Amino acid sequence: MLNPEIKYNFSDHIWAAIGGNIFGGGERWSQFGQLVKNDNIYLQLRCEF
Repeated sequence: MLNPEIKYNFSDHIWAAIGGNIFGGGERWSQFGQLVKNDNIYLQLRCEF
């Protein structure tokens, strides 16, 4: 399983992140092999106060 993420701080209170969840492995020898078709990417924007 890989979970890369890039985060950028616009200010002390606002930031954005883009990343993904990438599953790999064979179905026979890995618990993540059954999730191989469930890869995804995400975009997150957060404002903290």
